[in-house]
Order: sequence, then structure tokens, then C-alpha cells
Amino acid sequence: MNQENAILYFWNASCSVCGPLYDKLKALVHSEFPNLTLRKIDVSGHPDLSAKYQVFASPIILLFLDGKEFLRSSGNISLHELKQKINRLYTLKFKD
Repeated sequence: MNQENAILYFWNASCSVCGPLYDKLKALVHSEFPNLTLRKIDVSGHPDLSAKYQVFASPIILLFLDGKEFLRSSGNISLHELKQKINRLYTLKFKD
């Protein structure tokens, strides 16, 4: 899986927060962070990836820049706080 400049969103169907949060995250990435790829990963369907990235709960959001993990957020995440954290890193990477 290419995660060069990407957000990996780990979720599962039994999580009441995961679905609505993904929809909001998708809209945020689309409008604010066009240089990032968003990948949605079902932890029950991909236990190998969950193990590789040490995901033990959901939802978890991982931000990768140049293939390196720069941010990890989990649980019921504030989208406002997440946007600020991503924006700081995104600006360093993509803005002049």
C-alpha cells in the first residue's frame, strides 16, 4: 500500500463514531488537503494492515508524509483539532 502522502483511516462496522467521522474527514481532505490521499481501511477485513500499523482500536487516523508517519489520532476525534494538526504539517510540506 502506497502511503507516501496519505491519511489512513482505520475503522470497523461496529463503531458508532467511525461512519460519521469518515464522511466529515473525507470532506475535509477533499476541500483543504488536496495533495493527500485518503484511504479507508476496515480493521476486521485487513488484520494484516492493522498489525503492521499497530492499530488496536478504532477509529484511528494516521497521517503519512513522504512515507513517514507524522500524526496519529484515535477515538472520538475533534475534527477542528485534527484540521489544525494536519494543516500545520501540510503547510510545511506543500506550501511555499
